[in-house]
Amino acid sequence: PGTNYEKAWQVYRYMPFKKVGASIDGQWYAIEDVDGDVNWVSKSLVTTSYDCAVIRKDQVNIRTGPGTGYQKSSMSPALRYDVFKVLKRQGSWVRVQDTSGSIGWIHGDFLWVH
Repeated sequence: PGTNYEKAWQVYRYMPFKKVGASIDGQWYAIEDVDGDVNWVSKSLVTTSYDCAVIRKDQVNIRTGPGTGYQKSSMSPALRYDVFKVLKRQGSWVRVQDTSGSIGWIHGDFLWVH
């Protein structure tokens, strides 16, 4: 934990992580990503006020509503590692918002949410 270490990779808005530890001073979190890699991030860059989701398949459809009976959204398709803010859950479906503000629905089986 700290800024004097090599940067592992750059994190973008809405990237979900699972907190798996913290530094002694509590200013850095050990976080696990969708691939199971563990790295450190500054506490100041993390929020717990909403869940985030990342696509874990190569390509998935984004729908205009919560089901395959709804049309594909203009956001479709989503690609592996695309990230979203979780707005709502309805059954197996998740209503998401991307970083540009577009909203759609993705089946939960294709997402890693934290």
